Amino acid sequence: MSWKKISIPLALTLSLTLMLSLPLAAQQNVRINILAMRMGSTEYIEAQTDEWIEQYEEEHDVNVTVNWEYLEEEDLRPQTVQDMAAGTGYYQIAQVGTQHLPLLAENDWIVPMEDYFTEEYNSDEFVEAVVSTASYNDKMYVVPIYHEATHLIYRHDIFNELGIEVPTTLTEVTEVAKKITEETDTAGIVLRGQRGAGLNHVSWKQYLQAFGGKWLENNEPPFNAAFNSEEGIMATEWYTNLIRNYAPQGTQTSHWRDVMSTFMAGEAAMTIDATSIGRRIVTDDASEVIGKTSFSLFPTGPDGRYPWYFSWNLALSKVGTRKGMTREVAADYILWATSSEMKKEMMLEIGTLPARTSTLESEEAKEYYGQEGMSNWLENTIESLQIEEAGENPVIAKIPQWPAIGDTLGIQLERIFTGSVSVEEGLNQAARIIDRDF
Repeated sequence: MSWKKISIPLALTLSLTLMLSLPLAAQQNVRINILAMRMGSTEYIEAQTDEWIEQYEEEHDVNVTVNWEYLEEEDLRPQTVQDMAAGTGYYQIAQVGTQHLPLLAENDWIVPMEDYFTEEYNSDEFVEAVVSTASYNDKMYVVPIYHEATHLIYRHDIFNELGIEVPTTLTEVTEVAKKITEETDTAGIVLRGQRGAGLNHVSWKQYLQAFGGKWLENNEPPFNAAFNSEEGIMATEWYTNLIRNYAPQGTQTSHWRDVMSTFMAGEAAMTIDATSIGRRIVTDDASEVIGKTSFSLFPTGPDGRYPWYFSWNLALSKVGTRKGMTREVAADYILWATSSEMKKEMMLEIGTLPARTSTLESEEAKEYYGQEGMSNWLENTIESLQIEEAGENPVIAKIPQWPAIGDTLGIQLERIFTGSVSVEEGLNQAARIIDRDF
């Protein structure tokens, strides 16, 4: 039989039979594993995820599963590095702090998120402080869940009772802390003392800069320590004097959680810490100092005013998203989680400071943060985020080796604060180790 003589109906029947005999293309399944720290903002994003999945699956031919895994801050960073450096790629998204961004970006372990920015994402709304802490080599690799600066948090009821002016310099902070400690049952101040990332050396570095010191002679290897200079010794003596003599007993090795809980319990009259901690102090139901607390800018030192800028961010793992359309799905999830709409929802629902000007300067923000007991938190936070000196943010957001260098110094700082070594001895010991190992 000639193929030319097959009737059209027969040809259609044969074609249909052939099509039915072929296996249908399977719908792709994408699993997104996220490594994060349990905090209000991450839990809020997780709680809204099912809505995003439903919408995403309607618009794309894919089945999506999102799994959040939580670790404590001290474990989150090494686990993230290990997963990426070893090429395991179990996690597609990781929560990354400012100080670990250079390490991940320099080693090409994360994908620049700015490559996925759309017009609707409105990335130009991010405040400048956020852009600087989320970028490496002028490229925005990560996007913020939330951000913070530091400011002076103080008990205005105690200040008013004693007739004390709010300190504007570091010298005045010492004088006020001494007066309150000597004349009341409340300690003058509480500060971070525990070694580790995000703890004592991050807090200490802002005073190092304020006294005119610097971490390193330059930001290129081989690194030579500079923090054991005369300025560095003065800054560390200032910090050590406060934490030993005018802080509550037993707080010389305080974690930031301890600083917050100590202040919330009414055991200290001042702290210089994150704006996010300030917000929790005046909103948390467990706080005993709501309505008694106000805020002021980071006090100036001999060389200026240098509050830290910090952001917790979502990063897209390169090795974790190398298969199929996983990278596109994970990137879309990050953009949704940090969108303008989500930022506003998070502010109104859980009070997280938005990293976008459209939200930060909105009427909703003024109404929310203007509620009774929050004092001048919003105005002071916005002003703190605009301090140009701090925007330079040396070392912490520039060199991949910073976490290890910081940890080396943090060990010696804790020894100094607890009296195990003198200020000069501890700084010199850290400098010798850094000069040798880096």
